[in-house]
Amino acid sequence: MTLSSQVCPLIRDFTREDSATIRTMAHENFDALAPLIYYSPQQIIHMKDLWSMTTMDIIAEEQEEGRRIILVAEVDHRVVGMASLVGNDVRMVLVKEDQQEEGIGRGLVERIEQIAKDKVLTEINVVSFVHTEGFYRKLGFVTQSREEIEAIGPRIHLKKELSAS
Repeated sequence: MTLSSQVCPLIRDFTREDSATIRTMAHENFDALAPLIYYSPQQIIHMKDLWSMTTMDIIAEEQEEGRRIILVAEVDHRVVGMASLVGNDVRMVLVKEDQQEEGIGRGLVERIEQIAKDKVLTEINVVSFVHTEGFYRKLGFVTQSREEIEAIGPRIHLKKELSAS
């Protein structure tokens, strides 16, 4: 990947108005996974069901109550990604399919890492799908374990030690 393929997204706090866009983006990304050998059609359906508007309402409430930090990335005034932090767990990292490989996910995770450092956390964890394990490893995460969950397929547990800065 060349530097010219990188974009500089605006990273901001999530608002409830972002919910429908994020849900649609997640569903489109899961549809793009369908040809991959890792996931059955039933697993794709189940993963899409997890990104319902009810789920989006729940995570918005968690943010409003201070139990979750949610960031979104915008390019040209369009939401193209999100990531969240719950305790020391990185969750729901998502980048629009046609905007991947442009540095947006990296920017979101790096901002999450900075927030974790500001909270004086010494490590962060993520549970990854098989197809995103390499992304996290490039960012310094180390694979801890693997598990197979029938409903959603293989999951990879990774951890990253945070240095003070």
